[in-house]
Amino acid sequence: AAVALQNGIVTPEGWVSIYPPFHTLMLTLGVLLGVPWLVGPFMTGVATAAATALTQRATDALTGRVLGLLLIVSPFWLVLGATHLSHTTAAAGTAVSAYALLRARDERSLLWAVLAGAAIGVAVGARPWVGLASALAFAVYLWRSEVVRAPARTARFAAAVLLGGLPFAALLMVWNLHLFGSPLRLGYSAAFGPAHGLGLHDDPWGNSYGVVEAVAYSGADLMQLGIRLLESPLPLLGLIGLTLLLRPIGRGLGLFGVWCAVAVFANALYWHHGVHFGPRMLFESTPAWLTLFASLVAASLRTEGSETRSRFTRAVVAVTLVGGIVLLPSALRQARGLSVPALPDVSAGSTVFVHGAWASRVSSRLVAAGMRRDSIETALRRNDLCAVDLYARSPRSASDVDFDPLPGSPEHLAPRTLSPGNVVRVDPRRAPAPPCIREARSDRLGVLELEVVAWRTVGDPGGTTFVRDLGPALNAAVLEARPGPAWLLVDRGEEVGLHLLEYADGMELLWGGAAGR
Repeated sequence: AAVALQNGIVTPEGWVSIYPPFHTLMLTLGVLLGVPWLVGPFMTGVATAAATALTQRATDALTGRVLGLLLIVSPFWLVLGATHLSHTTAAAGTAVSAYALLRARDERSLLWAVLAGAAIGVAVGARPWVGLASALAFAVYLWRSEVVRAPARTARFAAAVLLGGLPFAALLMVWNLHLFGSPLRLGYSAAFGPAHGLGLHDDPWGNSYGVVEAVAYSGADLMQLGIRLLESPLPLLGLIGLTLLLRPIGRGLGLFGVWCAVAVFANALYWHHGVHFGPRMLFESTPAWLTLFASLVAASLRTEGSETRSRFTRAVVAVTLVGGIVLLPSALRQARGLSVPALPDVSAGSTVFVHGAWASRVSSRLVAAGMRRDSIETALRRNDLCAVDLYARSPRSASDVDFDPLPGSPEHLAPRTLSPGNVVRVDPRRAPAPPCIREARSDRLGVLELEVVAWRTVGDPGGTTFVRDLGPALNAAVLEARPGPAWLLVDRGEEVGLHLLEYADGMELLWGGAAGR
């Protein structure tokens, strides 16, 4: 319970990530080399180079150069691309696979086909659905005529692609089999249950996800993307559509139109539409959208078509780019607001107990007891937090806890703010038990979740170890396993920031001493 993190799962083989293995392996390599922060930017750089080369080859040199410039100034591409998220590795694999498939077709090269398969394997090994959907769309679009004209040659190239992707497919399947019991069972489903999968159905929290919801969420994603791509004051995707209606689609742009379409369609079949840093589930298709806009920029530079259309295109490009430059600082300020503050210095070998929210302490105890994440979230959302806390201490109180996977929270539950950003649900009809009063009081100064800071010292055996503060009684097991200096870390808010206390002083301040709970 002291080390359980949100996106991990306890298996018979130990505590593991819920994510597919390839991006995790890339982060591991970054840790071993001492530069885990470089993995995201490196993968984003690979994706940028591959997408630029693809655009130059599929369209023309000018459009490719414009795309490269747009990618290296796109806040959405750069900010999300600088994170640890698996989207960066998937973007690299997706862009390289499209370029390699095009080269394989144009040059009749089996070597390029093998490379395409490996790149597809990278994308699938990081984000399986994105990798599979994009690869299939690229292959069908680029090789559709070759299937009819040269079926034997197409079969050889298909075999080469499969050969390149085989090691990655084997890695993914062995990983799933070893950790989650089936070659095709992903960590998501192991942690959150079968409702976490693709398709139109109720999600793990009981919310209906049907055709109407798929269209609505996809539309919202596209509206956000049109703004976030270049922080443009004009809806960029709308402008692309309008200008493409007014002029014929340029040479080679069909591939990028397919790329955009399959990204939207594939994500529409998935109930989760993440908006962290923007519509991040569409991140991998960013080069395709910007290539369509790059074609408009290139056309304005060449003054193609009628004078009226050229003037319109140039005006659209100018307003979009100039407006984006004006709005860029605000986007970067928002990104900096999501960064982690500097951690206080402590002596080597120290253990730092991070004081997070009461709900996260309850959740971590339920994870340690083997409960699935969807059930935990349902319990926290549909019950008085004190009732769930008491259940976590003694499962015999299960009759008091509602585990029905229904959307929303019951009307009788009222929100209570324990500290800034730390809201719990309570039932005003029941008196809180003494242990719950103690839990609530401990949050009064502020909270900082373990996930925010724990990764900062990964890979440093002699450095600091961050664990979750579970209160004096449960912390005792950690202190016994890790003798040495101990501290308590609390987030006191914007004015004070992170506050480091000696362990005994921290226990006295937050918990009223080291008495058992």
